[in-house]
Amino acid sequence: MGTNIDELSRLMGFEIGPEFRRQIINEMTATGEDIRAICAKRAMPFMAILNDSGLFKYEGEMITPQQWEERNPLGKYGRIVIIKRRETI
Repeated sequence: MGTNIDELSRLMGFEIGPEFRRQIINEMTATGEDIRAICAKRAMPFMAILNDSGLFKYEGEMITPQQWEERNPLGKYGRIVIIKRRETI
């Protein structure tokens, strides 16, 4: 997996600075861990607010949490917080 500026920023979800970039690369070099796993440790989880149909907006499209797990740039390392309305009786 490439580790250029755009790729690291995409994995983190925001533009990262040079020192943070060095920390990520150094940890990857020292541990041999997948860069996605290293970024996932430092990134905030994605927050999804589900509508009544169980969908939420992601990159301009309405998707399910399962679809997000397939599409998110961190792959199996990505974390998601799902917020849904409480059922009323």
